[in-house]
Amino acid sequence: MTNKVANDALIEMKHVQVKRGRREVFSDLSLTLPPDRSSAIIGPNGSGKSTLLKLICRELVPVADENAVFNVLGQSAWEMDRLRLRMGVVSHELQSNIHRDSTVRQVVISQFYTSLTTYAHQSYTREQIDTAMRSIEAVGIGHLAENLFATISTGEQRRCLLARALIHEPEYLILDEPTSGLDIKAMHQYMEIMSELVAAGKKLILVTHHLEEILPEIEWFIFLKNGQLVAEGERERLLTEDKLSDLYDIPIRLEERKGRLFTDIKSD
Repeated sequence: MTNKVANDALIEMKHVQVKRGRREVFSDLSLTLPPDRSSAIIGPNGSGKSTLLKLICRELVPVADENAVFNVLGQSAWEMDRLRLRMGVVSHELQSNIHRDSTVRQVVISQFYTSLTTYAHQSYTREQIDTAMRSIEAVGIGHLAENLFATISTGEQRRCLLARALIHEPEYLILDEPTSGLDIKAMHQYMEIMSELVAAGKKLILVTHHLEEILPEIEWFIFLKNGQLVAEGERERLLTEDKLSDLYDIPIRLEERKGRLFTDIKSD
């Protein structure tokens, strides 16, 4: 099978069962993420979002079942090195696992080996070093390239990991609650970068329970709750007060201004 198949879904799941230890997270999950638009996977804590993220990244595998289908870009089996060329990931787990005494440049360039820092036995070409620096500069932290990862702010760390994810120029970026823990300025800066990436042709897969992170460019939605698919579909159909209130079990007041969402809790 060829590496690119234009009409294949980004993610296709049918009757997927997933266990983490003895706990069953998904018993019969079926959903689709289209390949040609940005998507968001949303739901309250405990809905299964992190498990779905690990499935997409091949850190978890479904329970073997002849009736189940789990394809990424039309393929059920991927060599991880090839998959990483097409999909970049920024997650909280990655952020917590990065070697704290690594410089920003080391964190980014180590993606060529898929390691968490650089090691003495690794070698990098001048082209790879230049590529890493261009990626760092593209997210606005070129001046921090030699700073230790542990000494920069949470927002700067998140941008460092984004630079790392972009180093292979992937088509798709998976972002796990990208603005969680950021102050207002850092949040807006990060969201501006996300919008710029979409404008440049990247497709985002946003995994979050923060509705304020949802960009106007995101068109397709997956609603998860208690390990079940509640709904999937277009933005106009799903982003309503009633549907979001049902998803989060709380009466939500929703306002949209220039494509950005603002929420509040309805009072009696």
